[in-house]
Amino acid sequence: MILITDKCEGCFSCIFECPVNAILDRHDNPEGKDIFFIQKDVCIECLGYNDNPICIDSCSFDAIIKKES
Repeated sequence: MILITDKCEGCFSCIFECPVNAILDRHDNPEGKDIFFIQKDVCIECLGYNDNPICIDSCSFDAIIKKES
């Protein structure tokens, strides 16, 4: 599972890079937090696109982490 942490600065790099549009900006965050949000039912962790989740690699703030379920 990929999560966006409170380190998120809202730079949009993850949204621009996500191949399946799984990331919502802070205004659409269903948890009401002022950070971006990854839709778990849409995110495929970039399987078939990249060896690692592209959002993690694109985040300059280290705000996106992979959490083992």
